[in-house]
Amino acid sequence: MAMDVGIHTHYDDPNTIINPTILGMAAEINLGAWEGVLWNMLSPQAEAVDNFKYEIYDRSRTGLTGTVGNGSGTGWLDGSDTTDLAMNAAAIGILSVGDVVEVENEQVIVSSVDRSANTIDVFARGHAGTTGASHADTTAFTIIGKAINDTDLKNVDPFAERSGIYTNYTQTIVEIIEQTFTDTIQARKAFEQKPQLIREAMDRMFRRLALTAIKGKKSLGTASVPQTTAGILQQLADGGGVRTPLRYNASGLTSPETVLKNALISIWNNGGNPTHIALSPTNKRKFDPLMEQFIRTTRSEASVIGTDNGTAYQFQGKLLPFVQDQAMPDDRIEIVTMSKLHKGWRVGDIMRGPVEEPKNSSRELRYSMQGSFFISVEGVGVDHIDLYNVAI
Repeated sequence: MAMDVGIHTHYDDPNTIINPTILGMAAEINLGAWEGVLWNMLSPQAEAVDNFKYEIYDRSRTGLTGTVGNGSGTGWLDGSDTTDLAMNAAAIGILSVGDVVEVENEQVIVSSVDRSANTIDVFARGHAGTTGASHADTTAFTIIGKAINDTDLKNVDPFAERSGIYTNYTQTIVEIIEQTFTDTIQARKAFEQKPQLIREAMDRMFRRLALTAIKGKKSLGTASVPQTTAGILQQLADGGGVRTPLRYNASGLTSPETVLKNALISIWNNGGNPTHIALSPTNKRKFDPLMEQFIRTTRSEASVIGTDNGTAYQFQGKLLPFVQDQAMPDDRIEIVTMSKLHKGWRVGDIMRGPVEEPKNSSRELRYSMQGSFFISVEGVGVDHIDLYNVAI
């Protein structure tokens, strides 16, 4: 696998067009089987980043589910009360007049909402022939529709989705190449040393980029401490107080299929439609036994030995390819929408080199490969789900 240094020609600034030498050498880098896989799959950031920090804008998506009761254990005590039905603050935040709410086998229509007392009134219990009943605290409900009379319209509360602004930072990466005057003379006798040193420097740089893309932690930095960019894991687990990541705690679950099914149901229920499953090679091998029971061998395949060739997981008609990357920790699995994961280089500070650096003397040559990059994750809270405490 070659190194994908990213798209650099989609900006107007000619300084962002990558050096053909870099592109050529990047294509010659030989990576490990599961090295840098996620980095290479990240798409370029659509908007140019020309500052040391940048903002990711995500719109909220109001949910249609919640739980009844206020957490005190009372719930809805019977199937006849139509006023002051206890709700929690989160549920009150998504309910309005006219919402058709389904709780277990009962449906009700909201007639008023008290956002101070966290209660609702309903027109009747057991709407449209459903059966009014008591519902225990924390029983799940779903808003299945909206229904109002003409005179109710003035009482319907408006809803507006909000923008979460997540700030991330660019990170400067560098690799140094040094040669002495004697090295240069000797290299002329044997081989052209400089391209080899550049290639090796790029290999080291790429492996660091690939790791940062997954494990990086953001920090603004100071005059004396470098700033760093948030990688995929941090952005999918920590919304920075402005985004609410969708997460699934897999603690105590040892069945690989149960973990994936539960997480997929969760993200689908939140309106997401993920496309890939990112995980470590170790965790990928935990899913291989699921494939073995379905293996069919043709005559032409009979000479191939091995039962670990499953490349994707299918559930409910959705097919999600596995993406193995050795930088993924074994206690995390990320179910992602790949088109929402991006990488990029700061305008005017793309990956470039060799840049001649100040010399210590006329007999010492010093060059650098350098650039400032960033990782961007859009759609946090809807399009991806972070599985943590994984121990399958």
